[in-house]
Amino acid sequence: MPRLRIVVLGASLQALVVTLLSAQSGRIHGRVVDSTGAGLTGAVVTVEGTLLRAAAGPQGGYDIHGVSAGLHTVRTRLIGYTPGSAQLTVPPGGEA
Repeated sequence: MPRLRIVVLGASLQALVVTLLSAQSGRIHGRVVDSTGAGLTGAVVTVEGTLLRAAAGPQGGYDIHGVSAGLHTVRTRLIGYTPGSAQLTVPPGGEA
């Protein structure tokens, strides 16, 4: 089974690019891709311990708004792939 992975702030893993941008409550966005770099439409990205989630669009892109400052675990799932996860910190003010 192929494996989903999370790339956090430029690390060289394969499946999910996570970037934090400025906003009062924070925003996480990125792209879910397979090992060849192809976008994975329909992959579900969740922020553990919250009700926040998004489904990846046609090129694997996703955008999650309203993320509180602090340490979060982001998980990604798609049928036929091994789930992936990564921990990241949303700083106060949502800027990284």
